[in-house]
Amino acid sequence: MEQKETSVLAQGREGTKTDGFMSPMIDLKIDYGFKKVFGTDENKRLTIGMLRAILPDKDIVDLTFIQNQADVFGSDAKKSVYDIRCTLSDGSRVIVEIQQTKQHHFKERVLYYGSMPISNQVKVGADYRMEQVIVVSFVTFDMPHGEKWDEKVRTHYRLREVHGDDEMTDRLEFVFVELGRMNKSAEECETFEEKLYHCILHMEKMEVMPKNFDEDYFKALNRAARTANFTGDELEEYRKAMRTERDLINQLAYAQEKGYENGKAEGLAEASMAIASSLKQQGALSMEQIAQTTGLSLEVIETL
Repeated sequence: MEQKETSVLAQGREGTKTDGFMSPMIDLKIDYGFKKVFGTDENKRLTIGMLRAILPDKDIVDLTFIQNQADVFGSDAKKSVYDIRCTLSDGSRVIVEIQQTKQHHFKERVLYYGSMPISNQVKVGADYRMEQVIVVSFVTFDMPHGEKWDEKVRTHYRLREVHGDDEMTDRLEFVFVELGRMNKSAEECETFEEKLYHCILHMEKMEVMPKNFDEDYFKALNRAARTANFTGDELEEYRKAMRTERDLINQLAYAQEKGYENGKAEGLAEASMAIASSLKQQGALSMEQIAQTTGLSLEVIETL
């Protein structure tokens, strides 16, 4: 069902008209909405089903959500705040995030934040036994790849020997799901995985699920992704997060366009500072999140 320009939205359990750009369904591409659906004990079944599709080699029986506190290497290091952190029944730790804004050195950023829970497992005087850490990143943009890469939506990386398949360790792995490469219509989706990606991309328009999405999982996902599940305060937080993220995407697109027009690195740097200043004033993102998004240091952002 197409989203109408003005829709009736439930606030708590009461229906109320909103400011025109929201839907009765949660936008799963917004951090707040993604966490609400996939990051709570109430919807644990949905998270398990999602991870089973993305990590088919893992026998995922159960999981426990971890409080989303920041990991740090030292007092001067950047903090990390993830959308979802959980521990699987075999002890593996899984970090899940969703990103709509393209960032410089994104793979290196994911490496940095994925290394933190690895490093923090080793205590002074202890050996180096550690639980596996898997970082799952959903992104709505196309990522750069080498010439030998076979185009696909989901890409899974491990540490391997350069000239062969000898694995150094499986303690740290990365999975990237490039949702922008998922160009099938709902009717063309055949596998569970394809249907899952389609839902994450388009849930805000899916008040009624397509006929071929008839598995119990997607019926439960549709129920969980209704804004009627929000309390009044949660609804306001969601609306705030949606406005901030959409404004950020528009600002970054404009900055990129101007940067190409000017052909000057300083033009992009100036635009990044303007965006960081705007986000800081809005107060919807933490300093660390603004730094991650704009590529600026915390020191620079604090001066704005």
